[in-house]
Amino acid sequence: MICVRLSQEEYDALCHLTTATGARSLSDLVRDAMRWLLRVSNQDRFSAGSLIGFQVQMDQLNRRIDELREQLASPEPRAK
Repeated sequence: MICVRLSQEEYDALCHLTTATGARSLSDLVRDAMRWLLRVSNQDRFSAGSLIGFQVQMDQLNRRIDELREQLASPEPRAK
């Protein structure tokens, strides 16, 4: 078991991402992310290229989380 401290915003974003990706639970989402990280680590031992690639993917994920957060915060226009 691993415990991680998150801000409320980070936790909420992960919960929304869990729903958006269709993961069964937050735990499954995080477990899949950790498996991916371990797989990358084992494949190329964190070469500079993989770290850059990982950072790019994390940046994309963070932007998508922000977009989802904004969508959830603002009411959608209703069809007439």
